[in-house]
Order: sequence, then C-alpha cells, then structure tokens
Amino acid sequence: MKSLCFRNIIKRLSSILNPAIYLRGIRHEDIKNIIEFIYLGQVNVAHDELDSFLAAAEDLCIKGLTQPENTSFCAANTG
Repeated sequence: MKSLCFRNIIKRLSSILNPAIYLRGIRHEDIKNIIEFIYLGQVNVAHDELDSFLAAAEDLCIKGLTQPENTSFCAANTG
C-alpha cells in the first residue's frame, strides 16, 4: 500500500460493520485523486488544484507523492 497512514486506519476499522472515515482538512476532490493515484499509479490534477492535492498527499504520507525528507515524519505518525 502506498500509505502507512491509510493502512493503519483500515486495520483499526476492520472490525466495524459500516465504518466512516473523516479526514479533517482534506478536500473531497483531493482524496478522490489520491485514491485514484493509489489504485492506478497516476492521476491528472488540474493546475489550480495541484498545491492542495500535494499538501493532502504529504499529510497522508502517500508514497510517490511526498518528498523523501518527510519519510521520518510519516513513519513516526502512523502508529
């Protein structure tokens, strides 16, 4: 999986019948594009939405979209 953050959320919710995930500060369009990137390995993002998309990807520690220097932060915040 491209995000330890998502992996840990899904593990915690695996026993809940109808889970809901609320990602504060993440726009619907950004999460839709992130999920498309995770499943397809690529995504088309409008130029005016790129900053928001990349900020959301960094917050969620999406591999392939975040800078290598952020990996220690992501590892420390996925437990």
